[in-house]
Amino acid sequence: MGDGERFELWERAMVDVAAQWDHLARVLGESRREADAWPEPLSGLGAEVGDDLAAWEGAATRWASGMRGLVDDVAGVEADVVADLARLARRVWP
Repeated sequence: MGDGERFELWERAMVDVAAQWDHLARVLGESRREADAWPEPLSGLGAEVGDDLAAWEGAATRWASGMRGLVDDVAGVEADVVADLARLARRVWP
């Protein structure tokens, strides 16, 4: 397996992980909305649980965004390296 294939596998894995974090954020958001709607006498507890779920939802969203950003950054660096090597090759082997 070459480096390009390994990168593609890593990239797909990171995109899959980001999708899982997105799914977790959606589930936490739905749970937060349900907890916020708890009736009396549980509404106070529901609000507290909802606040915690909102924090976890935000963290999951940030993780997903970070994963996608990492993939984009690595792909950008890879493209820069390939371009630099191509320029070097043209100078060495005109």
